[in-house]
Amino acid sequence: RAQPPSLGLRDLGATHFVGMAGVGMDIADASLNDQAAAKKVGVFGYSRRATVKDVTDGLANTIMMIQVPPGQQRPWIAGGGATLMGVPETNSIRPFVVTEGGKRGTHVVMADGSVRFIKEDIADDVFKALCTMRGGEDVDVNAVAPRVNPPRGPTLRTDGSAKAGD
Repeated sequence: RAQPPSLGLRDLGATHFVGMAGVGMDIADASLNDQAAAKKVGVFGYSRRATVKDVTDGLANTIMMIQVPPGQQRPWIAGGGATLMGVPETNSIRPFVVTEGGKRGTHVVMADGSVRFIKEDIADDVFKALCTMRGGEDVDVNAVAPRVNPPRGPTLRTDGSAKAGD
């Protein structure tokens, strides 16, 4: 839960995932047409809309959302930096590292919808390459960010007695 005094509201729903803006702390402000930032932009920005065609590095190679450590007030309603972040130019993964199941790193949702885990010792250039959507780098995503399979849960079954229209 989040209770940011700046919003004057109480007990808001909080998130531990944010949208990936790309490389640089101010990259969320960059336009898709800004040539200086062309290879640093991520899927999300404050005033830009990326389409599938804009993700030239490939949907499976581009981080769309990333896990952040708990403890910061991040209500979805706040928008801005509460729900969207760029990564620093150096030690890029550091703001996102959490400990889960004895492993240190972060979970990401790729633009293709797959969920992956990235260990904290990933090379900085490789991590930054995954944070951009058209940097042109060649990354073996399976080697550096293994897929996380969903947990197996109960299966919904019917006995077949229900009829259409019931």
